Amino acid sequence: PVTYWNSAQGKSSSLALFCAKLTPAQLEDTNTSMSQLVGERSCPPYLLPSKPVQGRCVPTFALVKREETGRAEAKINAIKTEDGEILQVESLLAGVEYVMENVEHRGIGIKLFTLLSVFWW
Repeated sequence: PVTYWNSAQGKSSSLALFCAKLTPAQLEDTNTSMSQLVGERSCPPYLLPSKPVQGRCVPTFALVKREETGRAEAKINAIKTEDGEILQVESLLAGVEYVMENVEHRGIGIKLFTLLSVFWW
């Protein structure tokens, strides 16, 4: 995603890209609420602008210096999770740190495998 969105903002045609097994017609169905789709885990409760990093989506605000994230943090603090809780920036940053550590370990594994294939065979 390139913009911030949360389920309280309602349905949007661009959501079909992020909703599992949901056709545009189902998304436009007025009998099905956004909270129902989130509750069924068909659609996410919120979206954040993100970039792919080794096959994982990482929020873009986490890829810049912390002092440059003020506006993004204000937007994130206005987003509520599916439980109605305010989305916590610190929790997001902890998740990004976990992903980046896994990416780093994966990179080391790939390098080792490459070296083994070059020198072993």
